[in-house]
Amino acid sequence: MKPRAGLFIIIIIVLFFLLLRSARVVPAGHVGVVDLFGNVRAEALPSGLHLVNPLVQVRRMSVQTNEVKETMDTPSSEGLIVHLDVSILYHLDAVRAPDVYRTIGHDYETVLVKPNVRSAVREVTSSYQAKALYSPERELVFKKLWPKALVKIF
Repeated sequence: MKPRAGLFIIIIIVLFFLLLRSARVVPAGHVGVVDLFGNVRAEALPSGLHLVNPLVQVRRMSVQTNEVKETMDTPSSEGLIVHLDVSILYHLDAVRAPDVYRTIGHDYETVLVKPNVRSAVREVTSSYQAKALYSPERELVFKKLWPKALVKIF
């Protein structure tokens, strides 16, 4: 009888650790991307407590609003180099998080957002004179910038 009791206790301990390994918490402002040996599930886990396969990795991706600040020297239409401080606010769409993780990776800001912001700013500012970037007309410039930046990023 004693060997059975010891085996029973070991089984209970193993089951307890498997249950602990299966419970995953996704914090508020994040989604969990489920990755099982490179196979990424199509839908992300919303914030909260989830029971998942103990072998999966749940990668947390922020869906909170983030800011990218860029200081850049860009040419104007007359060939002058203009020094700009650009700030953009963005957030990851929770529905597209698994696709972004699968195709770009966890560091999508460095790989996708920043280069596209730089490219869009250079494209738009090169069609304006330098004085337009520092006058009230700059609102028009940046209204043209947003659709270009958003199309390239998402």
